[in-house]
Amino acid sequence: MLITTMFAMALIAAPAPVDVKAARTAYSGCLRAFTEKSISDKMTLDAFKAAMPDQCKAEAEDYRLATLANDKKFGMSAKESQANYEQDIADYRAQFVDYFEAAGGK
Repeated sequence: MLITTMFAMALIAAPAPVDVKAARTAYSGCLRAFTEKSISDKMTLDAFKAAMPDQCKAEAEDYRLATLANDKKFGMSAKESQANYEQDIADYRAQFVDYFEAAGGK
């Protein structure tokens, strides 16, 4: 009983886990919605590319914070973690540009 109580207390005192997956899913979902609306609105490819960096800023920031916190738990430096995050964002944007083009965006 004492061990069970101590384990329960440790769980209560532990910080909430950083949910990188949820933050990543929210960011990609926001980009998907923007991309689909842009396709529907017949946005040009150049306009789409120009508008993309201004989209989903809150979701991107949540993803950044979750990524940095998670990487810190595993001993990664803040500089390296930020670089990885920036590469992830660039990759997501490139994927949605490809999706836009494949769907007929010109």
